[in-house]
Amino acid sequence: MKQRIKKSVIAAVIAAAVITGGMPLSGGVPEAAALPARFTDVAASHWANGDIDFAAQKGIVNGYEAAGGTYVFYPENQVSYEEAATMLYRALAAAGRLRTGGTSDEDKTQAVGGELTEEQKNALIEKHSEELITANIAEWAKAYVAYGLEYNIIEPDELSHFVNANTKLGNPAPRLKVAVWTAKALDKQVSGVYYLPFTDASQIDDASAKYVDMLYRHGIMKGSWQPDGTVAFQPASGVKRSEFAAISNRVFNNAGTAYDISKEMYNYKIEPGAKIESDKLRIASESTVIGSETGCGAVSGISAKIGDVPQVFLVGSPEVLTGTIKSTENINEDIIKIGVQISEKGMGREILYYILDKDTESTAKITNGTKVTFIADGVRLIEIK
Repeated sequence: MKQRIKKSVIAAVIAAAVITGGMPLSGGVPEAAALPARFTDVAASHWANGDIDFAAQKGIVNGYEAAGGTYVFYPENQVSYEEAATMLYRALAAAGRLRTGGTSDEDKTQAVGGELTEEQKNALIEKHSEELITANIAEWAKAYVAYGLEYNIIEPDELSHFVNANTKLGNPAPRLKVAVWTAKALDKQVSGVYYLPFTDASQIDDASAKYVDMLYRHGIMKGSWQPDGTVAFQPASGVKRSEFAAISNRVFNNAGTAYDISKEMYNYKIEPGAKIESDKLRIASESTVIGSETGCGAVSGISAKIGDVPQVFLVGSPEVLTGTIKSTENINEDIIKIGVQISEKGMGREILYYILDKDTESTAKITNGTKVTFIADGVRLIEIK
């Protein structure tokens, strides 16, 4: 972690509202096509009935054919690795957010769209055929797993866990693995600080924490209530089909949404002088850290595009700063992201990023090259002139 420039600001608080969320399926058997809401083993009173119905209507989940032309869903079965990859693919396809830009490193992340053609699927299967065959991936799942491999959602070394060597059936997928895949598939922005409000946060490694944080911020995976009233993530537990139907619906609803600053700006209050790195609040090692832990009242920042280095502001006593606007980005009609090169002695030549919104008192001309004086609360500008 790099420690950098001293900074301004007034401490602020975030209240973390935690709600239950989970996941679904089992084995290595392909689902059959089914009419929506025709699952005889899902009662109208089942907590996930609406989610299962919605996911079935969107083609994200299907069922298994039973006697008499009926279909069952097996809501309590655990999701296998193959099934998780399949349902995640279908959720993105239904939302029109599959990556379809091609399979070369130059263009494969450039376009998004709906369902891939059979030709595109076969091309992915052929490209990754050796890995798929070695891992005994079922024929019905090959295209979906190949998609995950192609776009770095699934790592090649993870394939060895997919299928039981003895039974040749799919192994249950751990909740943490499903979370990482889901976050990678959504391709949302990552935070410089990971907030994990779970009693078992210590069981989530740093490499996975940024993805769990991303899903939590966007309301996709929010943990499970425990009998003692606490909320746990249960990273090693499996995921039920009923639970994954709910997750898939959230992926569908979130995949195509526009940038939402309320989910990308963070401002966490901590105890003055407290050590920041804890189970629940961690600073990413790749972040640029601005300020000092000593006397810090809050941690503040803006999430960064994947691949960019996030800036984390350790909030101390408020102070007036001056600098020159070097970049502006309109987030929406009410919010502008401003890059300011600070001119104070010892600040160096780097650009710091702040948010100007409708509550900012502003008399400055917000254009590149403008010299400004400002006061900020974390990354949010209070006043700029």
